[in-house]
Amino acid sequence: MRAKFLLLGFLAISCAARAELPVLMPQPAQLQGAGTLVPIPKSLGIAVEGPGQLAQSAALQLLAQFQPQLQLRQVEAAQAQLQIRVRQSIQMPGPDDDESYQLEINKDRINLNAPSSTGMLYGLMALSQLIRCDSSATAGVCTVPTVTIRDQPRFRWRGLLLDSARRFIPLADIRRTLDGMAAAKLNVLHWHLTDDQGWRIESKAYPKLHQLASQGQFYTQAEVQQLVAYAAARGIRVVPELDLPGHASAIGMAYPELLAWPDAVQDQQGLKPLPAERRFGVFTPVLDISSAATWQFIQALVAEWRQMFPDPYLHIGGDEVKADHWLANSKIQRLMQQQQLADGHALQAYFNQQLAHLLQQQQRRMIGWDETLHPALPQTTLVQSWQGQDALGAAVRAGHPALLSAGFYLDMPQPAAYHWQNDPLLVTAPLTVPADKKQQLQFGYNLQRLNGKAVTGTVRLYQTKNGQWQGSLAATGRGVVPAQVRVWLVTPGAGALQVRVDADNYLGPVQLRFNLQSGAPAQALALIGNHSYPLELRAEPYQALAATPALTAAQQQLLWGGEAALWTELVSPDLLDTKLWPRLFVVAERFWSPAGSQHIATLPSRLQQMDDYALQIGLLHRQQAQASLQQWATRVLTGGSTALTPAQFQALQDFSQYLQPLHYYGRHHLKTAAGRYHLDEPLNQLADALLLEPPVLLALQQSFAAAPACQLPTDWSVWQRAFTQQQQLLSPIATGSPELKRLLAQQQQFSRIISANSQPAEKASQLLQLLQPAGEVVFAPAAAALDWADRCAAQTQ
Repeated sequence: MRAKFLLLGFLAISCAARAELPVLMPQPAQLQGAGTLVPIPKSLGIAVEGPGQLAQSAALQLLAQFQPQLQLRQVEAAQAQLQIRVRQSIQMPGPDDDESYQLEINKDRINLNAPSSTGMLYGLMALSQLIRCDSSATAGVCTVPTVTIRDQPRFRWRGLLLDSARRFIPLADIRRTLDGMAAAKLNVLHWHLTDDQGWRIESKAYPKLHQLASQGQFYTQAEVQQLVAYAAARGIRVVPELDLPGHASAIGMAYPELLAWPDAVQDQQGLKPLPAERRFGVFTPVLDISSAATWQFIQALVAEWRQMFPDPYLHIGGDEVKADHWLANSKIQRLMQQQQLADGHALQAYFNQQLAHLLQQQQRRMIGWDETLHPALPQTTLVQSWQGQDALGAAVRAGHPALLSAGFYLDMPQPAAYHWQNDPLLVTAPLTVPADKKQQLQFGYNLQRLNGKAVTGTVRLYQTKNGQWQGSLAATGRGVVPAQVRVWLVTPGAGALQVRVDADNYLGPVQLRFNLQSGAPAQALALIGNHSYPLELRAEPYQALAATPALTAAQQQLLWGGEAALWTELVSPDLLDTKLWPRLFVVAERFWSPAGSQHIATLPSRLQQMDDYALQIGLLHRQQAQASLQQWATRVLTGGSTALTPAQFQALQDFSQYLQPLHYYGRHHLKTAAGRYHLDEPLNQLADALLLEPPVLLALQQSFAAAPACQLPTDWSVWQRAFTQQQQLLSPIATGSPELKRLLAQQQQFSRIISANSQPAEKASQLLQLLQPAGEVVFAPAAAALDWADRCAAQTQ
């Protein structure tokens, strides 16, 4: 794929014109200076003062890897262009390390000072983003801007969960991911190693686990220790997840006697090994926690893992535990009676108490997903929220340190802006209702998802005395979030209003659209990101929101940060980078940088620059997308017999920049409904070959966002010419793909809709129709233009 994408010239020019200081992601806590570019030699002399030669050497090697044009050489301090001073060497990073640094660049020298070798590493990573070398010029043409940076992280825990249990991820791919994490200043790899679909780590105490339940794909203990050392050299802790007591199908493949079986099954069939679980979902196998053999098993595994993973924390999962087999097992029932446990949740809390004590004996602290939260849960347990702001707030109000992962799931495509705005402190903030409201409306909603399971909740709208509208959107059991409300006339003078309610909740960016006349809603529709869902609305009597207290200062201190998550149901190793980069830089900025430190309007242009930087440091997102698209084209468009011409494939690449896979869990739900949600489903569809926020699409979104009210973007003719060229080259070869034919037809419709002399409400209605997916893919410009049409409609009422 080309290093520079078609139509991005104007984007780069506008960014350069605005930027007085260099773009860094994550943005530093303090960045000052003129930003004047000064030359540095490609043969860069470095002097390092301080302990820890191994840590220093690893950090400098990473800088050389990220800036291959440079030749680093050790020199005396007087001759050094880069002077580094570090006070403490950290061989194995920990949760309380000082990660701060100061970087000063002037016309004479680059000075980097850090209290620890981890801070030194982060300073060098910032420097790697600042250096610009012209590879086509003569030796010595590299520049850096004159700046002073004083930097430290906002949150102590900045992680990425990688799921090797469902689909095995080779070590080379994990090492490359660790390199990217270091550049993004992420400091925790949460390694999900056990689940229903597989057990991915060697066990010498219970060898059947990797022999029978890994499908031959597992990491040896020696490989694990090597990876932990590789991560540590990049300032990254490795926190493993041993999922207990549910998600236990893989354990049942190897040691079925450790599971709690319903009495009827055990009596009739005996204890037979479970077959390999190829499906995805939530399953009933669960450990027999009444058995001494089960506790011996857990203790032995923790002892093994303690030797491989030196980090003080161990994640025990604890999510999605089904109590069905427990409640149908007489031994478990006797345990519940003895301990006076009322239900499955209380039983799991009892298990967690015992497990926390076992971990404490092994000098380990427990982390669990938010289902583990219970009044009996030891307060030392770190709670990780995947279910939304209610769970996160409940955890810290109960005195637990907590992490936020809800809103940072990278396996379900979402706009980078959605992740960027998902501030761990703000999601727990109490909502305010306008004091000067003159009317208040409430509607219950039922949003029907593609997997057949509806989301329910409440919408509240407030009109203030000056005519402005505000609102909130609640999801049942998941919390209430502020909503931006746009209201405009459907038919001037008719008294009917069209309402648009926007809120970022656990589903993603949610938009509810409906007409409102005499307080009754009609013609309702929901959008989750880039595609639509059926929506039912009903008027309800208004009920005031329950007051939620603001977090105290002490409770805010318990919010330790968060983790992005990449689950691998729809992610294979050859697609790994396309799902992670460059979006992971955006999540990393949310965890590192001060709140509100960069206006969101600049995010698309900054994201494009990080896309280029990610390519420079060896990440493979563009390469993987190109290879996957080539494979799809050969299989679908040419039947595998011939290849597209270079011009045809270039046109397909360019056209793919306007496409996106369905946001949220749209693809997962479609596959579930079709019976294709399992490990044997090939990840070779057009949706798999797409970058999640292609640079050209970002440029088009900016173009529509910058357009004056009710006017076409100034560069609309440029986009039209690109569309025409793609149509000419792709239409003749699209006969083998109904999906591609429909998307090309949508591109033609899009051009006609935007160019037509029609009312903004009519354009919006037509653009909504274009958000109907073709297979698992959406023609994404329709969503950007919908915002443009809505803005026009709201301003012309």
